[in-house]
Amino acid sequence: NMGLRQLPNPYSLEANSNVFLSNGFGVLLGAATYDSLNGEGEREIVLTLTVQNLGIQQTVSQIKTLQDALTSNSFDIIKQLGSVVSNFSYQSDSGIEILGGEDGSEYLTFSTTINVRYLDRGFIANC
Repeated sequence: NMGLRQLPNPYSLEANSNVFLSNGFGVLLGAATYDSLNGEGEREIVLTLTVQNLGIQQTVSQIKTLQDALTSNSFDIIKQLGSVVSNFSYQSDSGIEILGGEDGSEYLTFSTTINVRYLDRGFIANC
């Protein structure tokens, strides 16, 4: 997992300290729906990775590493949701964005939104 630290507040990246932003990840839970007739539901999940911006010379490499890490970690995070997940699909991504840190440092962020289909109503309550 590349030594990633889970962001305490994935809903407001600016609220996290530099310790977390330098190599962090966040899981933001979006809206969920549930169909009681077939026992299936769907939830939108946004996965975000952050890394410290080390300068223009390393930006291309960082972006590639960030995108690869997000793809790899997305699958790991989905697996941790348990056997209730029946399907998930890519919806969109943010592209690389720049976030200013508390001491003037800069961080690169990359978020991807996925839709997760699940078979158990408990999934909504447990997230």
